Amino acid sequence: MGRRQKSSKKTGFQDDSGQAADLDSDPGSSQRRSVSRRLARDHWSQPTAEESAAADLAEEELDDDLPLPLSLDSPRPTASTSGSAGAGASSGAANAGISRRHDRPELIRDAAGQQQFQFEITQAEEGKRLDIFLAEQFPELSRVKLRRTISAGHAAIDGEIIKPAFRLEPGQRLTLAIPPNLFEDDQKGEPMELDILWEDEHLIAINKSAGIVVHPAKGHWRGTLTSGLIHRFQQLSSLGGATRPGIVHRLDRDTSGVILVAKTDQAHMGLVDQFQNRTVAKEYWAIVSPAPNFDQDCIDLPIGKHPYQRERMAIRENHATSRPAETVFQVTERFQGFAVLRVAPKTGRTHQIRVHLAHVGCPVLCDRLYSGRASLTEAMLHGGVDQAAGDDATALLNRQALHAHTISFQHPLTGQTLKIEAPLPADLLQTWEALRRIRSLEKTR
Repeated sequence: MGRRQKSSKKTGFQDDSGQAADLDSDPGSSQRRSVSRRLARDHWSQPTAEESAAADLAEEELDDDLPLPLSLDSPRPTASTSGSAGAGASSGAANAGISRRHDRPELIRDAAGQQQFQFEITQAEEGKRLDIFLAEQFPELSRVKLRRTISAGHAAIDGEIIKPAFRLEPGQRLTLAIPPNLFEDDQKGEPMELDILWEDEHLIAINKSAGIVVHPAKGHWRGTLTSGLIHRFQQLSSLGGATRPGIVHRLDRDTSGVILVAKTDQAHMGLVDQFQNRTVAKEYWAIVSPAPNFDQDCIDLPIGKHPYQRERMAIRENHATSRPAETVFQVTERFQGFAVLRVAPKTGRTHQIRVHLAHVGCPVLCDRLYSGRASLTEAMLHGGVDQAAGDDATALLNRQALHAHTISFQHPLTGQTLKIEAPLPADLLQTWEALRRIRSLEKTR
């Protein structure tokens, strides 16, 4: 089957840059709309994961802004008996702005002495910043650790000490020395209440609460899910690196729901293979406002970095950061100005569901980045003063109304087909109930 047609509502919607996106203005628009709705209908009529273990529904790829070590778009790191770099990167990698992973010896975390690595800079890496290049070559290290190492004088080009912002040139020989004390400040465990949905000796499925960051990142060094995991479990997969033990995929901070964690490296690799092959099915619940025009739809629009707002993503065609993205949704219940949706992302781009739904005119409710509203009160449902920003202690909802409801996959060791469900949290349930009381369509009849 060919590539799915692009989908949008009718004319005049605003894209993330504020420009009108009239995607249905050409003669073929009606045909495209019919195709996208048919694709959505076909999706929801498919058998469940228990009935079809090979359901090709969803892929939760890793965030471009914070790449995890075992990136789905990068070759797995391989060990080498030589300290020098391997062959140069391909031109395809250069065009994508990402260096090909050079062969290098394995980095030993508990080494007694200094470890030294050498790389021959190729044409593909011309003009790339040193710290960015090394982050691509050492995905098991955080960028903070790498910058600290470079700034301490442990990186040199042809024998000359250089800074993190140094621009590379072809033919240069880069040497990096990893000091033995680099891992002394690795993340430590913190007590945290974890809602465990399923567990065995290989895997854990956790119902993540809204407001919890999955792993340390800028501005969020404590109180992360990984801190709680380290405190609770004796064994976690090491493939995520020191700050992301066991983490296979992610949920946004204010998205609640089911997330998988690997206890062993073997389980981690098996799950990554399934995500990459799109045999993992995920379904979300979302409350949106306003309601979409169609009861079901398929949105197939590429997502890339926002042109001027770093924390946001946007619909972007033919841009270096653009990646194909596809989302299917179905309306479960309609209200006056609101709707509850079941949403299945067929790819896993950063903020994918949020960007796609906002782009077609029905953003996720209380999504600070994409809806312009941060909270919802009963007074607002009754037509009271609109509060566009800020938390309200009496609010029904103070975060984006998005919940990862189910995940279906094959156990990477036993082959058993599993479907794990995270029940809707109290804030979304009370919002749904308030919509039924105050915004029911029956009240307009």
